[in-house]
This record gives sequence, C-alpha cells and structure tokens, in this order.
Amino acid sequence: MIISLYSTKGGVGKTTTAIALLGAIAEANAKLPEQERHSVLAVDADRQGTLTQFGKNREEKGAPAYGIDFIQIDPDEVEPEELRLKASHYDIAIVDLPGFYDERGTRMVLSSDVVLIPTDLGIAEVDVAFDLMNKISRLVEEYDLETKHALLITKVEPSMNFINKFQKMIFGTTIEAGYAILDAKMSLLAAHKNTKNFASYAFEQAAEDPASKGISWASDEGRGLLQAAINYKLVEGEIDKADFLLYNLGKEMSK
Repeated sequence: MIISLYSTKGGVGKTTTAIALLGAIAEANAKLPEQERHSVLAVDADRQGTLTQFGKNREEKGAPAYGIDFIQIDPDEVEPEELRLKASHYDIAIVDLPGFYDERGTRMVLSSDVVLIPTDLGIAEVDVAFDLMNKISRLVEEYDLETKHALLITKVEPSMNFINKFQKMIFGTTIEAGYAILDAKMSLLAAHKNTKNFASYAFEQAAEDPASKGISWASDEGRGLLQAAINYKLVEGEIDKADFLLYNLGKEMSK
C-alpha cells in the first residue's frame, strides 16, 4: 500500500504529516517481536530532502529503526513503475512527493493507493488544495484508476470558534463540491514539527515527557491519521457535516 503526501503549497505540513504517519507505524512495530513487525518504506521524492535528513539524524543518534527503511529518489529519474516495484517489497510505503505539478509528478501521484493533500483553512492554501483535487479527480476519471485522494486539514485549533465566516464558507463549499475530507486532523502541527526537529517520533517524546499533553496529543493524532488513511475514513457529501466538523473537530474526527 502506498500512501503519498502531496501539495504544491509550502508550509502546510506535508513532510511533517509523513513523519507523523511513520511515527504511528513505528509505535505499533515497537510493541511487536521483530519478525512480526510491518515492513515500511519511507520514500523522499522531494528535492528538499527533509524526510531523508530525518532518517539520517535518527541513524546518527542510534535511534531504533522499527522496521522502517528510508530512501531518497529523484522524481526526474525514477519512473512511477519503479516506485511501485520498490514499494511492493514492503507492507506499506509512505511517500513525500515533490511540491510541483508536472507530468512525471502526476504519474507518481496516480501510482499511489491513497493521496493525502494537507491544507489549513487559509484562502491561498485551500485554493491550491482545490486545484490539486480537481486535477487528480479528472485524471483518476480519465484513466479509470482506483487512486483515492482526500484533503487533510492541518494547523487548526481544537476549538474552531475563531474561524471567520469566509473560512466556514470555504469548508462548506469543499463538502458541497463532493471532495473527500479525511476523517482525521493534524491540529498540533507545532508539536509534530518538534518531533521532526529532534529526529524523534511523537510516541518516543511522549515516553520521555509523559507530562507533556501536547506531545501525547500529537501521538494520538498520528495514530488516528494512520488508521484513517489505511481505512480511508471520509467525511463527504453532506453539508450539515461542515458545521459539525468546524465545532467538534477535536474529538470526533479521530474516532
């Protein structure tokens, strides 16, 4: 199974979300005997190489691998078919895709089983996310593919009472347009970014500092996101669910 993170807008948490997914898998693997662990491939296809550096930093400090292999690929040199071949040797692959839209990048997107498009509820970010959802939807229909894609809401407050009317309208429009919104959230993006900066998964930091509610919450979010991505839980189609999400994002979306 290939789960890819994709956005052409910087700062929405694409790589951070990939690390949160890897952390949830690592946490599950840590509880299993080595021979029973899920094999995981972390693929960095973004030229910034942030995911690759995260893996190198973990290796340098002697952190456990938890069954996760990190590789970096150049999307200009690696065909999407090669990506699927590499991923076929693992139970699951998490791919941090490049932040641009061209033919090769598109094919890499469509070689994925699930594509998550992170976005917050800012005007520019939502506009980019809409554009990507439109493009992927058309390609999936044109080539009769089974690739699933969904928006992932990031950088939002647990209570959405501060969202203005325009942002609420955007959110409602998303659902009215028939777009899928992943039944999960990444609200504490700052806490997730700390795990990236320290080359530690959220569950590892939570074990070191059990009093930190932010880190524990981030760990919970990672687990909820992984479950939602694998099971592809969605919220879509019903406009009345927009207000439900806006005001009850904290607890209900991760169920």
